[in-house]
Amino acid sequence: MGRGGLTEAPLLAVRGLRVWFPSRPRPIRAVDGVSFDLARGETLGLVGESGCGKSTTARALVGLVPATDGSALLDGKEVLHLDEASLRRVRRRVQMVFQDPYASLNPRMTVGNIVGEPLLIHGLATGKELLLRTVELMLQVGLDPRFLNRYPHEFSGGQRQRIGIARALALGPEVLLLDEPVSALDVSIQAQVLNLLAELKAERNLAYLFIAHDLSVVRHLCERVAVMYLGRIVETGPSEQVFSDPRHPYTKALLSAVPVPDPAVEATRERILLLGDPPSPDRESVGCAFAGRCPIAIERCRVEDPAPEEHEGRMVACWQP
Repeated sequence: MGRGGLTEAPLLAVRGLRVWFPSRPRPIRAVDGVSFDLARGETLGLVGESGCGKSTTARALVGLVPATDGSALLDGKEVLHLDEASLRRVRRRVQMVFQDPYASLNPRMTVGNIVGEPLLIHGLATGKELLLRTVELMLQVGLDPRFLNRYPHEFSGGQRQRIGIARALALGPEVLLLDEPVSALDVSIQAQVLNLLAELKAERNLAYLFIAHDLSVVRHLCERVAVMYLGRIVETGPSEQVFSDPRHPYTKALLSAVPVPDPAVEATRERILLLGDPPSPDRESVGCAFAGRCPIAIERCRVEDPAPEEHEGRMVACWQP
């Protein structure tokens, strides 16, 4: 798969990633051949309906769920199918921030212990050095170090997400996998966390895989966007191109549901309503997975699955983009 706008060797190159879960009569194809590149200092948005495999993709990249097949190269070195010692080394470079700040923090640990634990586990700091580095991480995410001995339940949702970000930054990673990091927060708090992520990215030259439902946030924050449907990426390209001129029919339908703040434009805009539900992820893999709901599907779509090909600066998996 091409890189849809990238011109240099990617920091992270994912090819043909599959995560299938055992089931009867057929396995559940949660992620079914996903490929994308992520450059240093880039933010790639991964969008799609709930259940399309976005979070599973991220979890597979850090070893939280086993990959069934495929490859993920970090600076040219494979990060899938590793033993525990090798996976631990990868996690120093690739960290994840989870969606729910209420569930992702251990309620029995103080904030200081939560933030400092990665440094302790990896043998990077102990004693006074551990305390100093924990204080520094708290300051970097805008939290008062005087709260180090408090517990997660004593913090607001936005503060808890900052704690999660501080924990993810502790090892000095190059890639952050952000799994809907603001969707559980109030709108006013979302803006604060997004601004923090933008500042940290600029300061540390971080690469983000930003998983989100809110397409307006993706357009604002991400240089490129990948659109996922039923375990597969159907369109990838520069954000402005994808948002202003989507090529895949699913992307067009997804973007047509996003309200426009101008009432005059909103009144004349065409909504694309998709009929039916997505097919089951344990389906027989024949033809395009979107064919049954696609308003422009032809017979070829029902019998042949289109591979992503380059169209006007982005990659599109469609027989008639």
